[in-house]
Amino acid sequence: MMTSFHRPLLPGLLIMLLGSLATVAAANEVDEERNVLEKVVETDGTEALAAAVLLVDEAGVLPWSLAGDLANPHGEFVLFAPSNTAFEALLGLAPGTLEGLSIDEIKHALPGILSGLGLGAEQVAAVLLKHYTVRTEPVTAENASARALLADGSIDMLDGSGFPVGIGATGITVNGETTVTVEDNFVSNGVVHYIDRVIVDDLL
Repeated sequence: MMTSFHRPLLPGLLIMLLGSLATVAAANEVDEERNVLEKVVETDGTEALAAAVLLVDEAGVLPWSLAGDLANPHGEFVLFAPSNTAFEALLGLAPGTLEGLSIDEIKHALPGILSGLGLGAEQVAAVLLKHYTVRTEPVTAENASARALLADGSIDMLDGSGFPVGIGATGITVNGETTVTVEDNFVSNGVVHYIDRVIVDDLL
């Protein structure tokens, strides 16, 4: 009876295993039609990040354009992209406040929100620089996937910050408390890993 009970499960287990392998393979495919900036702009739920990038550019607080940098076809970027929910938590907004808002709507609202917190574009720029890095070698699954970063044990960001990469209760973490929610979105000039918190690292 035990043998006949387990036999029907084998095809199902094989299907599940093959499905998980297909997911891994798909995650490592490169979207050559989009760069890092386009990926963020076109992803539902990261409008606040795109708005923050544009806000910093318009304020001119950096000697280069963040948007131009992330769209650079010759770059090799690793970006950790916080969700709208992550920005709501950072800015003290009620959950769902940013839901359904466009990038432009959020960008126009940000100055008022930030001024109420005593913050400006300079602080936003400093936070954003903790979310991406530029590699000297081509970004690949072997050196920039979430699993590769986990194997390395850390990652250095553009502002010089070094964050540990480890395993938490809900998956791969950056800086001990930020969880990678969707990993390995490879595009023409790098990879985007979506995260559930804005990395502040005692900056604000």
